[in-house]
Amino acid sequence: MDQADFEFKLCQTLEGKAENAVLQSTTQQDQLLEDLLKINSFGAKSTFDFNLKKRYEVLSVGNADRLIRRRKDPNEDEFKFIASLKEVFDIVKAAHEAIGHGGGKKTIAKVKKRWANITQEARYLYISFCEHCHQKKSRKVPKGLVVKPVQSHNIFSRCQIDLINYQTLPDGDFKYIMTYVNHFTKFCVLRPLTTKRAEEVATNLLDIFLTFGAPAILQSDIGREFVNAVIAELSTLWPELKLVTGRPRHPQSQVLFNA
Repeated sequence: MDQADFEFKLCQTLEGKAENAVLQSTTQQDQLLEDLLKINSFGAKSTFDFNLKKRYEVLSVGNADRLIRRRKDPNEDEFKFIASLKEVFDIVKAAHEAIGHGGGKKTIAKVKKRWANITQEARYLYISFCEHCHQKKSRKVPKGLVVKPVQSHNIFSRCQIDLINYQTLPDGDFKYIMTYVNHFTKFCVLRPLTTKRAEEVATNLLDIFLTFGAPAILQSDIGREFVNAVIAELSTLWPELKLVTGRPRHPQSQVLFNA
């Protein structure tokens, strides 16, 4: 959002509100300065003059005169400037960036230190369109379950299997690939399958076990695809074998593949 869009939306937001009177255009503010200088030179002569003198002062800053909120004590060092509508965008932008794109309350506190008439609507309007803040929000990682990594202490402690569906790109009769990964060594065995039936999965698993040895824990997220027939057959051959079945595509049970 550029400055012109900001000013247009701000005017729409403040339309009909009392705050609209405290955000003057540059021309209106120049006229107020001229009126105040005349009042200071010739004295207040009307109700308008008295009200103007009661609300504002003129402060010389370098070679320019600036409008400030009237102080209780003219010798007081602390004062707040009166911003014109044209200045609001740059003022809020500078304050927001100075605090590292903090929230609305921090931006408001920063602006209020030096400026008397910049409304809350102006501050929040700028923040709502700040591109950096939107990018920062999109980068935030949602809080969720803390995943405890799976640890393997030796070569036969844990292995993991999965089935990859290649029915859309078959190689002859082979439509699936069974992956078997050793958690400790990261060694991977691939076996082509014509189906995902329990008998074929069990046959290939047994062949791998007889070649490399059986793990203490066999982890899988295949769920229903890893049917009871496979479990029963493997458990018969290796009674101490433990089967850990995770939910399909669940990251907590897919630590190795999703890491």
